[in-house]
Amino acid sequence: MSGAACADQAAHIPEVTGVSVTETGAEAHRDALHCRDFKLTNIEASQFLAKAKVISSHELHYEYSWAPCYVRGTATVSGQPVRWEIRAAGTAKIIFPDGTETLLADKSQREKQE
Repeated sequence: MSGAACADQAAHIPEVTGVSVTETGAEAHRDALHCRDFKLTNIEASQFLAKAKVISSHELHYEYSWAPCYVRGTATVSGQPVRWEIRAAGTAKIIFPDGTETLLADKSQREKQE
């Protein structure tokens, strides 16, 4: 995760544009049969990335479920081409050209609400 992401856990990713879905699939897992209905359009993916909040790896591991279902694609963040992945459990990551990742989540999908 980028240093800026660690500094402000309530942050959004700025200026996500050109969101394009390139792949829909599932990890090899016993629950993968439930993934056939998990699909996102470019607009839906763009809306998710715009509203998702930056989270820490600790939050991802302890406060959110994992789902084998994913949608992957490309976008531009602050002028940089990026890859992204959104999971059915309401989590996501953005992968920057240098390999750093920023973790995101829809906070309404947290398992343990405060």
